[in-house]
Amino acid sequence: MVGLLALLAVSNSVCASFWNSDGTNAAKIVAAPEAPAPVQALKEPIFDVPINPTVASVNAGGPLPWDVFLQKPKSSGRMPQTEGGANSNTLLAPEPKVSNDSKPAFAEAAASSSTNMGCYPVYNNGYTYIYNTYASITGSNENIWLASSGVWEADSICDSSLAPKCYFDAYDSSKTSGIDGTQVNYVGHNFILFKGVWQDLGVCTVYTNSAMYQNDNFVGIAPDFTLWKRESLYNGDIWQPFPSSVRALDMVQLPDLSFVVIGTDYQLYACPGLSMWFQCTLVPNSGSVKSIDASPDGTKFIGVGLDNLVYLRLSLYGSWSRIQTAGSVVDITLLLDGSALGTAPDGTLWTIKSPTAPWIKVPNGCCVISTSLTRTGTIIGVGPDKKLYQKVTVQAPWVLVPDSGSVISVSSIKSLPQVNILLGIAADNSLWGKRAESLTGPWQQIPSTVKAIDIIEYKNLFIIVAPDYTLMVCNTLYDIHGCQQLPNSGSVKSFGYDETTDTALGVGLDNQLYKYGQKWSLVPNSGYVIDIEIHSGTIYGIGTDYNVYAKAGLTAPWKLIPNYCCISRLAILPNGHAGGVGLDNAIYDANGKWNLIANSKSVVNFANVTVF
Repeated sequence: MVGLLALLAVSNSVCASFWNSDGTNAAKIVAAPEAPAPVQALKEPIFDVPINPTVASVNAGGPLPWDVFLQKPKSSGRMPQTEGGANSNTLLAPEPKVSNDSKPAFAEAAASSSTNMGCYPVYNNGYTYIYNTYASITGSNENIWLASSGVWEADSICDSSLAPKCYFDAYDSSKTSGIDGTQVNYVGHNFILFKGVWQDLGVCTVYTNSAMYQNDNFVGIAPDFTLWKRESLYNGDIWQPFPSSVRALDMVQLPDLSFVVIGTDYQLYACPGLSMWFQCTLVPNSGSVKSIDASPDGTKFIGVGLDNLVYLRLSLYGSWSRIQTAGSVVDITLLLDGSALGTAPDGTLWTIKSPTAPWIKVPNGCCVISTSLTRTGTIIGVGPDKKLYQKVTVQAPWVLVPDSGSVISVSSIKSLPQVNILLGIAADNSLWGKRAESLTGPWQQIPSTVKAIDIIEYKNLFIIVAPDYTLMVCNTLYDIHGCQQLPNSGSVKSFGYDETTDTALGVGLDNQLYKYGQKWSLVPNSGYVIDIEIHSGTIYGIGTDYNVYAKAGLTAPWKLIPNYCCISRLAILPNGHAGGVGLDNAIYDANGKWNLIANSKSVVNFANVTVF
């Protein structure tokens, strides 16, 4: 039977490939108080079949304020909920078909600078673009990248007169996602998936000096060895905490987005992710080192031992071998040209071309305690003052990065691996979670300064109804500093947004519906509900009698969905079914009927979200 409210089917995020029972045995939901239903009962059990009504858009107020605030292009699309893979539930994409007989330009263009590189295919507003995809701008020699914030950001300078640049990801029949907007290169052509069909964008060239480079995020290690994150080195960005049990001295991210971390015991750990949702495993016989970097393909490693000598490791589970070149360093970083950059105990920088070559002192190198490399080749240094400094070339002078202290090490990363979780909101507005594949597992409290009474995910951001009944837009659920309040957004206690009809609705404190434009406006004859969930023009509401109702658009009448009493909140579960919060504060799965999810007490609301 099709699950209740077959909306927003969500698959588990596939993480990188590297590496209390509530005592209730049956659903016991308190009977609803006597209250008039908003409208007449509907005879058919529409909760057991998909509902896809055709409803004209009800939004006449133009773009929503959060699009204006965040300058997010409507055509950017949403981030995929999974990256696909052998254990993924996501539909894998079929093999692309080359649409012409032209031969692929597979010349491995050994470009010496970013300007000797072709551009990605030009941005086309007819296609869907998802998080972590690329384009170029018509008439401008600039590649752009769709960041996790949903904003297009500069990626690199390019030359439109050269052969187009191949998308970074190659098609893989066992991993490539079937989500619209997916970009791949295949047999020398670029492809983008549009309406389930691969669109051949023409021949492309692999430019070896920059095939994996884009704007960086950064993970910093604080003096207490905790992890912090910032999205760029731009002025105004700050370090933000995120929940992690990892305590580290140094780390490197591999191409599959996993990490190799040096723990405070000087041993290596393989970590599929860094947040509280992932577990690291000890790499046997991996000590003792204090600095690490990896080859571009992530298979070989270079490290600095406690004796300040440099060691090589030809595989993660291999062994360390000391290089023959004499000289002491405390940190090591691999550069784009294949040479290594070492930080001497006195803070000066030295380079070495090969394991047998001599160290050569770098001008303008003093003084840092460690270095890292961005994927565009900028060198990041940590000064003795625990602030970040950057230089665009090895010989360039150091430039201070504003608001960048205090860290002892920094790593440039592509992105943090993400995971699908069931998010629970407790009565005190605190946030709790459990991984999507473990719905019956115990709740874990999320160390967060964000408080909420309702949450939805929107284009890789979070729209939150705060405890003061106003709306906030947050780029993280872990830190309130990543949130901004929307103007004129109070007072509501439930919020829903449907992208297809461009409709944003809230439930006011008087239990009536309000539509949000630049401010809230009352929806005439809206009836009385305490919570809503909307999708594709259909609005689902919880009546004041705790029954579930549906209406096909703002002006349609409410219709009772029988046999689904009694809940106080309604949202979509990670398994794609509708879920409800019972009057006993447990979560129920509406798979044909309400079924108790074990260990789901005690929450007053929940959401299905993707977090790092």
